Amino acid sequence: MNVGERIRQFRESRGWTLAEMANHLDVDITAQSLGRYELGRRSPDAELLEAMVRLGCDPAWLLGGSPAPAIEMRPTGTSDAVLIERLAFRASAGSGALVIEPTGGTGSVRSELLKRLGLRAEYARLMEADGDSMLPTIHHGDPLLIDVSPEARARVVDNKIYAFTIENEAYVKRLRREPGRIVMVSDNRDYPERAIPEGDSFRIIGRVKWVEREL
Repeated sequence: MNVGERIRQFRESRGWTLAEMANHLDVDITAQSLGRYELGRRSPDAELLEAMVRLGCDPAWLLGGSPAPAIEMRPTGTSDAVLIERLAFRASAGSGALVIEPTGGTGSVRSELLKRLGLRAEYARLMEADGDSMLPTIHHGDPLLIDVSPEARARVVDNKIYAFTIENEAYVKRLRREPGRIVMVSDNRDYPERAIPEGDSFRIIGRVKWVEREL
């Protein structure tokens, strides 16, 4: 069942016509446009999906399949879930992994959590960790909530965990500031520290703010 079919199933479960559902959605949409979404002639955007969540639609079910675990989700029917972009590449918490161009996708996060972290939805991203070098803090497959705001990417806060790339490899590590350089540190002591000297192609993706708990 695709997203359009799920939109139709949700509408019919409420006993609404296309026009009635369009009126209930707090976005600018016509019954005709909604019908095109249901028929698969158009792909729904994040604004429409968020509006459906506010109507009580389970976001995990709406997106289909078996997505990565939702973060601090309430039961179906909640109105405070926010859909945020899911990064399509996996950042390695082991020896590093080649960066893959993000392809989109969304995950759901409670707005209360974003507020507590001081994180705006447009700068929030979900990403999965891969590897064991950040044990016991981060486990393989853990969902990570990343702050990709310009402020988070502009400077390194000493000893905080970041997702970043060096050349074409992505990592999730602690970063420690030292005179003239930055050192990446694994919580798992089986992995040695590594200095990032000047000249390396170092780019911060964002700061890891949450992994099953606030960091």
